[in-house]
Amino acid sequence: GAGEAIAGANAIATLIQSAINQAMDLDSIKALAETKINDAVRNLMTPTIISVQQAPDQEPIPVGSVHKAFPVLLQAMSARSRSGRRLNICLVGPAGTGKSTAAEQAATALGLPFYPYSAIDSKFEIIGFRDAQGQVVRTSFREACEFGGVVLFDEMSASSANARLALNAILANRIATFPDGPMKLHADCIILGGDNVIGGATAAYNGRHKPDASSIDRWVYLDWDIDTTLERVIAGNDSWTDIVAKVRAQVDTQGIRDVLITPRSSETGAALLAQGMDIKAVARMTLKKNMSEEQWSAVCAKVSELR
Repeated sequence: GAGEAIAGANAIATLIQSAINQAMDLDSIKALAETKINDAVRNLMTPTIISVQQAPDQEPIPVGSVHKAFPVLLQAMSARSRSGRRLNICLVGPAGTGKSTAAEQAATALGLPFYPYSAIDSKFEIIGFRDAQGQVVRTSFREACEFGGVVLFDEMSASSANARLALNAILANRIATFPDGPMKLHADCIILGGDNVIGGATAAYNGRHKPDASSIDRWVYLDWDIDTTLERVIAGNDSWTDIVAKVRAQVDTQGIRDVLITPRSSETGAALLAQGMDIKAVARMTLKKNMSEEQWSAVCAKVSELR
């Protein structure tokens, strides 16, 4: 809280004054200050941990450490329009920010099955089809539609136009037309989307389609940026996560295009370091990505741990 922050700041100021009195050189004072500030910040940074109680007579359902926007997601998923309809909610943010994990955690919190989809190539992945014997082949979406559940359509802008058009009709009317006839969606069928961008292809996400205004109108959009506190928790190695953050900042500062430094780099790098691998080798394996040697050298020059 604020009191802890003030106390931490006072302690740091005292230490720095003591260092000055001892005639420490400027670099040593800077290093001491950086260490103490980082320690103080880490003590204040605690992840959001959720337990949800469905009913007074039930035990709380542990969900665990969640993204900072998770409580808002849970509220939106619990909302209903005046007519009783569930909302369609799309999480939009960079790769590796835990959108799929959050969707699964939300399903757990609400006591509902979870049915994930990645980019969809055909509408038949949603509605199913009749096989050669005339039998209806059911899909996981059909299960959620009929019995309830949380369905995640991830990588929305990478799905085919055919699939997105079929989904649009379902999102608008909450009625799905399966091979054996139309069906109204179950009251507890919640549809989520996941995407990195809304407005079409970018330099980093160049294989994406731009949705039209009618498609966009069917969704409630929730920003899902990098949660640095959760990133630390998942990685379990603060010093490495600090390096990842510095490289991420340099990629942005130096205007390096087509490179994403996501929380996945924190997680995978920490796993490699736990095997005793050299930190510079790990950085090259997890952070260099498609940077040129010149770009990588420029980034490393600004990150003391990688020089």
